[in-house]
Amino acid sequence: MITLRFWQKCVWAGAAVVIVVSLLVLSQTAETSSPGSTGSSQAEYYTIQDNSRSEIHYVVRDGDRRVIYSSVPNGR
Repeated sequence: MITLRFWQKCVWAGAAVVIVVSLLVLSQTAETSSPGSTGSSQAEYYTIQDNSRSEIHYVVRDGDRRVIYSSVPNGR
C-alpha cells in the first residue's frame, strides 16, 4: 500500500478544495447567465421546408424578428 507523507496529503487536499470551489463558481455563473433568468422572451427555433427550391431553412424567432440563419438543399 502506498503511504503518503503529510505534505503530499496537503497537496491532494488542496487540489480537491480548488476543484470543488471551481465547480461551485462555474455552476453559479451558469445559473445567473442563463437566458431564462433574465426575464426576457425565449428565442424560438424551427425549420421551414421550401419545396419550390428544394431547400430547408433553419430559422430563429426572437420577439418580432425572424432570421434565417442557415439554408441547405434537401437530401443533405
